[in-house]
Amino acid sequence: MYLTRSPRKNDLEEIDKTIFTVFTVDWGSLTDNKFEFMNQLGISTDVMDRWPYYEFEKYIQKLNEKNERENKGREEQEEQQQQRMPDMGGMSNLAKNFNPSNFKLPSFKNPF
Repeated sequence: MYLTRSPRKNDLEEIDKTIFTVFTVDWGSLTDNKFEFMNQLGISTDVMDRWPYYEFEKYIQKLNEKNERENKGREEQEEQQQQRMPDMGGMSNLAKNFNPSNFKLPSFKNPF
């Protein structure tokens, strides 16, 4: 790549920050975090690569908080549903002991 102009001081500082960030980041967690953004939010890695690292980390923190809230709400709903449902342990015992030959239908007298 050829530069058409000489780099400005801000450009060089940005490059320095990027290089410093590259060598101080745990690549495993970085790729895991990028994958979560792609998977959950459909954001391209090209977009994420343009964010400063501190901004990317803040977005990860927000995404984790959102996921925790959703998981907690889902668990609470499951607990409430389980509390509303009757104990099925007794019903399964009745079903196991059911014998159709012992079951007698009530007899009704024919009115005619």
